[in-house]
Amino acid sequence: MKIKHIAHACFYVEADGKRIVMDPFDSSMGFSMPELYADIVTSSHGHFDHNYIEGVKGDPEAVTTSGEHNVKGVDITGVQVFHDKEKGAKRGINNVYVFKGLEGINLCHMGDLGHILSFDDLQAIGPVDVLMLPVGGYFTIEPDEAVYVAKQINPKIVIPMHYMSENASKYEGYNLPIKPVEAFLDLIGDAQFMDELIISKDTLPEKMQVVVLKEQI
Repeated sequence: MKIKHIAHACFYVEADGKRIVMDPFDSSMGFSMPELYADIVTSSHGHFDHNYIEGVKGDPEAVTTSGEHNVKGVDITGVQVFHDKEKGAKRGINNVYVFKGLEGINLCHMGDLGHILSFDDLQAIGPVDVLMLPVGGYFTIEPDEAVYVAKQINPKIVIPMHYMSENASKYEGYNLPIKPVEAFLDLIGDAQFMDELIISKDTLPEKMQVVVLKEQI
């Protein structure tokens, strides 16, 4: 399995012969998404920085709802949570997507999670090996809450996302009031920094490891 962090909350994954793009963004971010081809694209919710499905090439099949999906042979579970701490009253719903058994690995993208997970949320999400987790706060959980959620889920690998990016901050139109990844790393401990993550079921670490991926912008 190959995982690339495109930018913000967008990831590109290759596994089981499928190309998957998660939470593509449009140019309202202040920069444009690179050219991406996919078989499957998921969008956690309808905000511009997560739902630019039409910007993904290759005529992918889109998943934008909760529930059980089988898309081109890939089992995907969408778990409805909230974009805020007020049960969606401020920012609406958010779908967490779990890709089950991709090359023997359960991969989870949390979207714009806005709250600590309940017992029912955790049961619905189930076991996770690789977790994409928002850590920048303001629109999502704060860095300390992200540490708590990581421990709730207890995956083998945590990949931070949705934080203030040094690369993105070079673009004039990028002005999100979110914290840098260091605010999360200072709390959770050591991290590995990689251009991309290549992982298999047999090479998953025994204990939770944080991996910061270089953004592809």
